Amino acid sequence: MKKTNLIDIIIPISLELDWPTEESIVSEILEQNREYGFHKFALAAPCGGWRSVGYPPRSHFEERAKLFVKVKEKLEQFGIICGWWITATIKAGASEEFTRIVRMDGSVSPFSSCPLDPEFRKRFSQDVALFAEIAKPAFIITEDDYSVFASAPGYGCFCNHHLEEFSLRQGKEYTREALISEFEKKTEEAFQLLRAWRELAKDSLVGLAKEIRTAVDKASPEIPIGYMQS
Repeated sequence: MKKTNLIDIIIPISLELDWPTEESIVSEILEQNREYGFHKFALAAPCGGWRSVGYPPRSHFEERAKLFVKVKEKLEQFGIICGWWITATIKAGASEEFTRIVRMDGSVSPFSSCPLDPEFRKRFSQDVALFAEIAKPAFIITEDDYSVFASAPGYGCFCNHHLEEFSLRQGKEYTREALISEFEKKTEEAFQLLRAWRELAKDSLVGLAKEIRTAVDKASPEIPIGYMQS
């Protein structure tokens, strides 16, 4: 028999925006299951609306997780699988407790926290772990804006955490202005420096991902975690 690779379709459904109640969420999912046969859904929260308000309080993660449980339990009898799509990660909203991303022109992102900031890493990881422990989603995926460059186009984040870590790695102190000046030279040495700078941006995201995984593993090691990208 010839084997075929089936497309694993996951349908996003917001827990906050279009269908804000338990009944409306369940109704929408059942309709899509009935009409199109979809059986795997990613329930999304917290939404991007927090960007204009500020980083969500822990109580919000707990509240959405409890709503997730109610929806999941009503859908289980239909063979429907519910995962969690974290639709606000680095761009989840500003907080005085966190270091915000600094752009190449020196301006500060209005709603994005630096993934290299230890306070942000700790808090966000704890919030994800709390949601996972309560809701027990079949899977967790982060938004496609899990990125430094989505908040700081060009050369990424120039906050103190990034500048200090890069200076430590290079054995030479760099300022934002000095780095940009070097990058703009377009020489082979400049490209090597830029590659090292990009490596730091990657490592900041990987480090946050590891901290999230470690936090979730304490109570929910069975839940797979991935990155949502088309």
